[in-house]
Amino acid sequence: KTYLQNTIGVKAGKVGLIGGSMGGLTVQNYAQANPSSVAVVVGLVPVSDVSDFVTNNRGGLASSINTAYSTWNEGTMGATYNPHTYASGGNLAACHYKCWYGASDTIVIPSTVTDVASAAGTTAVSCAGDHNTSLNSVTIADVVTHIRTYAT
Repeated sequence: KTYLQNTIGVKAGKVGLIGGSMGGLTVQNYAQANPSSVAVVVGLVPVSDVSDFVTNNRGGLASSINTAYSTWNEGTMGATYNPHTYASGGNLAACHYKCWYGASDTIVIPSTVTDVASAAGTTAVSCAGDHNTSLNSVTIADVVTHIRTYAT
């Protein structure tokens, strides 16, 4: 944030975050950790349950996740790094979280996304398609409208 403000003139204040798939997990985790710095969060087929990803090796990524987290442990990491665990705490709702997911996605399971959105009191929008094709039906106008509504 400071880097962008100092190098390309991004305005000071809260940021808007957009992330897709594993990047969706990253923006959720950033908002969870820094709610006072985030105005709005958009998740596009966002990974929403790290434990599900590891347990079921979704997308063949269990090994990579275990490497990144020095072996994933829901008990010690979930409250900080797993939206499925922390969503009901209020930070995602405070950051005006909204997400879009693929109705037939077998990598990011739809119920994990809708569970997080529901727990956070926010909106999850179902899109036709799977992990790779569902975003074809998301219009940039919908995403921009959500961001503009809450950007300060």
